Amino acid sequence: MLICAAWLLLLCGCEPQKAAHSDPTATPMLGAKKFRAEEFFSGTPLAIARAIDAGDMALVRKLAPGVNLAAPGRRDMTLMWFAMGRLNYPAVQTLVALGVDPDTQIAQGVGTALAYTMMPRNDPNDQTGIRLLRAMLDGGLSPSYETPSHDPLLQRAAGPWGTMAAVQLLVERGTDVNARDSIGGTALSGSITAMNPEIALYLVNHGADFNTNTTNGVSVGWAVHKELGRQAPGPMRTRFEELRDLMIAKGAKWPPDPPEVVRDHMRAQGLKPAVPPGHAR
Repeated sequence: MLICAAWLLLLCGCEPQKAAHSDPTATPMLGAKKFRAEEFFSGTPLAIARAIDAGDMALVRKLAPGVNLAAPGRRDMTLMWFAMGRLNYPAVQTLVALGVDPDTQIAQGVGTALAYTMMPRNDPNDQTGIRLLRAMLDGGLSPSYETPSHDPLLQRAAGPWGTMAAVQLLVERGTDVNARDSIGGTALSGSITAMNPEIALYLVNHGADFNTNTTNGVSVGWAVHKELGRQAPGPMRTRFEELRDLMIAKGAKWPPDPPEVVRDHMRAQGLKPAVPPGHAR
């Protein structure tokens, strides 16, 4: 289900950096009510959208049985995106509680409703995304949610299109900081790859295991080591040096083993590493 990015930007008041390039002609308007529910919905979904506008969550729950709350209406608008566009956080919470999966509500050129909550905003003081994510968690979304392909939510929050605020909220809500994806990556390794040392430092200080490696033998330590080799003197290098020093203080081996040595260790343990092309042994 693909809601047009232009409609999203017209409905939503807080434009994430990624969405800013989706439609240069769209004009974001905070909590816009210029567009009426009747333009998108009919029948019971229209009654639910009106209840959302009225802030009547009891009525939303009363009308919900038997209705596919995730189904798109006209212009591919869904009730979840409609509630988000109205900045109606109780409605977002209620829809999640009623079974709407925000990670299947897709806006063309933007991504899923869940991904939208974690995107960096142009305004660093904009709290819209984190409030939407909090509403989804309050509605029952697991802080350790992962996609069917084993893509952990925390890893997404720690990546290039995530934010420290989202990481902190998920950790506060009890997410598994060491959840691993299909190739053995973690939120910590993802934050290093995304060049987010602040997030990496936060994760290490909150229990993230730095003695891990991906299935091709790239360890967290090796990723930091390689990043230090690329960084010129400056604030970014300084933060990666702080990360290295923190890991060493907590017992990390330094210098770290290169991937080929880690792969040998994996074979010795009866594991079969995923060897990159040209590195087979």
